[in-house]
Amino acid sequence: MDSLTTPPPEDFVEAAVRTVLTAADDVVDVEIGRAALLVFCVGAADQGDRLVRYWQRTTGGSASRLVSHPVAARAWAMLLSGRNAPDWAGDLTPLDLAAEENAHRAHLARLREKRGVDAVLAELVERAWALADAGELDAARAAIDS
Repeated sequence: MDSLTTPPPEDFVEAAVRTVLTAADDVVDVEIGRAALLVFCVGAADQGDRLVRYWQRTTGGSASRLVSHPVAARAWAMLLSGRNAPDWAGDLTPLDLAAEENAHRAHLARLREKRGVDAVLAELVERAWALADAGELDAARAAIDS
């Protein structure tokens, strides 16, 4: 399967169910975390809350066990920052905006060192970011559209 095709939803669900039924606890935690994050990302926060609460009742686990890597931690923090955080999310690490900005700027700097599309896109993002920081939102939008 090439990287542009996606498996049918039933393949994802079947694989997730197989993992939950057969894997070690730490692998199950990550699978539940991925599924809940996906549910939140598609706008079904109530169902995501229900999934996490059911997992917590079943395992007695802390929500931090659902976060497998820094990208997932950032995704959870961003998703939950836009709403009143549910009771189950209390032990998730809050998003450190300054650290995230520094990490993103470092990532853009690495991309600008390369040649090609990545470097061009990184430059557009940096230009738009600088304009937005200066309060020139229309110019920032135009920089991205160029």
